[in-house]
Amino acid sequence: MLLPLALVAAILACGGEDEAKPTSPSATLAPSAPRGMTGGDLWFRGTVTRMNTGCYVDATCSVTVAVKENLGGATLQEGKEVEVIESYGFSIQRCEGQWSETPSGHEVEVLAHTADGGSLAICADDHYFVTDVSEE
Repeated sequence: MLLPLALVAAILACGGEDEAKPTSPSATLAPSAPRGMTGGDLWFRGTVTRMNTGCYVDATCSVTVAVKENLGGATLQEGKEVEVIESYGFSIQRCEGQWSETPSGHEVEVLAHTADGGSLAICADDHYFVTDVSEE
């Protein structure tokens, strides 16, 4: 009678070892590129260091972002601060991109293009954006 009980106890003890084995890490999925993105576009996440709300006076607005992570397209050096134009001001050139005023310290996701003078902008089309992702 003791032999069958010892055998059952040994089987149960061995069965628990399989559960303790570490599982293989799951594959990290790359985020899918935003609609309309081209190879020369800049897609990244970063932290807002300054919001230029001068558009209330001269219609020119921009946001300065410290790059934290490149997501695709052309790359920017991590830690680099870049200014992204959100409105050209009193100009015949319209800015079609999507944005909202974002306070310093908030994390944003940006899809921008290079503009005249090597600056970055979200103005060329309505699929460019600066989006606050702090609450995700």
